[in-house]
Amino acid sequence: MVTRELEKYEINKAAEFIEDFVGDLSRWYIRRSRRRFQPHRRHHLNEKAGKQVGEKGYENACQVLGYILITLSKMLAPFTPFFAEALYLSLGSNPRKSAWQSVHLENWPRINKNLIDKNLLGQMGEIRRLASLALAKRAEAGVKVRQPLASLKIKSCQWQEEIQNNLELLDLLKEEVNVKKIIFVPQIKEEIELDTKITYELREEGLLRELIRIIQNLRQDAGLESKDEIVLMLQVPSELEKIIQKQERLIKKEINASLIEYKRSDKFKVELETKIDAEPIWLALRKITLV
Repeated sequence: MVTRELEKYEINKAAEFIEDFVGDLSRWYIRRSRRRFQPHRRHHLNEKAGKQVGEKGYENACQVLGYILITLSKMLAPFTPFFAEALYLSLGSNPRKSAWQSVHLENWPRINKNLIDKNLLGQMGEIRRLASLALAKRAEAGVKVRQPLASLKIKSCQWQEEIQNNLELLDLLKEEVNVKKIIFVPQIKEEIELDTKITYELREEGLLRELIRIIQNLRQDAGLESKDEIVLMLQVPSELEKIIQKQERLIKKEINASLIEYKRSDKFKVELETKIDAEPIWLALRKITLV
């Protein structure tokens, strides 16, 4: 589409297609693949998707993203020559091992139509549309996305038969909307219905996810990399402490911690006082230094 518009000298339209692509790349592909890009998770089980995130998955994700960014730099070259050059050079040797030392000496990218799966693209587009509708329902109900819900009911949709038989796409929709089940129910009144009843078990899981999010942000504030192991210290209400103790193994894996201490300490790199579910909590962490 970019090539077509440029050949017609429709510069603005071509630029808009690139802008849409970059938005999809960052807000969908990279966000959806974030676990695959975390080196310390290479051999961990991805609990959400139920699949092994192994060395091969990590390398494939990096190679795919590298190829995309190299191609993007070529498309950007006529529009933002200096940024395109900086992006191209920052990626080092490109996947085709080109001898060119500048993006402006590269050939314009061409489409291999044999690699385009129109059915899969259509199904993915429908999954994204359904996710958008369900997230809007969450917003209406005032339920945070990190709070798991029991189910999403769907009256009907395009590509329904294919989507119903594609477990990967259904898992993706469940993750995106954060529900336990996807159910196709022709009898419901609206196009979708979201079960917003929060049981104790769902609330417990939601609290854990919120806690993990806060800790990950705290890791970033401390300037830690994903591979850095930490000791976590916390002081929380008794109910939340029991939940953390019950799920301690999972939490340690998620935040890359070797130890959790349930008390205040002055030996930390960074600390935070905040609230979860309107209850005050204190968190701190320090990096484990190998001798």
